[in-house]
Amino acid sequence: TQNNKAEEYCLSSTIHTLMKKRIALVIPTEDGWKDSGAKTFGLGRNLPFNVEMCKAYYDGWAPFYNHDTTDEGYVGPVVIVKFYDKVRRAMCDSQTTRNNVKLMDMGCGTGLCGSVLRTMGYENLDGCDLSFEMVREAKKTKTYKDIRSGINLYGTNERYKDNSYDGLLCCGVFTLGHVKPACLNECIRIIRPGGLVVFSTAVSYYEQTNLAQTLVKLEEDGIVKVVESLMNAPYIDDENAHYYALQVLS
Repeated sequence: TQNNKAEEYCLSSTIHTLMKKRIALVIPTEDGWKDSGAKTFGLGRNLPFNVEMCKAYYDGWAPFYNHDTTDEGYVGPVVIVKFYDKVRRAMCDSQTTRNNVKLMDMGCGTGLCGSVLRTMGYENLDGCDLSFEMVREAKKTKTYKDIRSGINLYGTNERYKDNSYDGLLCCGVFTLGHVKPACLNECIRIIRPGGLVVFSTAVSYYEQTNLAQTLVKLEEDGIVKVVESLMNAPYIDDENAHYYALQVLS
């Protein structure tokens, strides 16, 4: 009935408000829940570089993620997709077109990047994320051919073979407290030689981690080539991001 639906909506809104207030007080740490100083769930929130805690955070945020990130002015998915499309076309990759290039949306969340890709004509999309609940939301978009949860970038995911994709996009993952720069290795592993790994990094992450050194080392070792970058570009209202395009060499 309409009354029941109204009650369910009010209950959902109340739970969301309470959850946001709870996060304003605490975040999970290895020693338990600690005062975070954070205002709410949000893309700029620092987490403690702990896989299980990160998963729990996003599982709890998933039902409200799209609403909240819209409020934060999150344009990263649009920026990274347009950046990827520009770089792919500039490279004149004769093996791929928009409708046949096999892409992985790494850390797909609720499917924001995938949805932008699909509107631009990219149809051969897979997605994955650490969070089961985020993937549950992404499935509702009907954007992905294959989508999986429980994907942890800190190790080798045997579900995905080496060199199995033409390209990979990763937006909103290389953020403080989420993953470390070395996790780029798992992104690179599943891309064929000549393919692209395109990712965003919040400016704060770039400045406070060894990401720059990691990229230099990957180039020196002949693993990738940085073919283009988009620096200090729009990401969320409170912070910009850098976007990198890496061509996989081996």
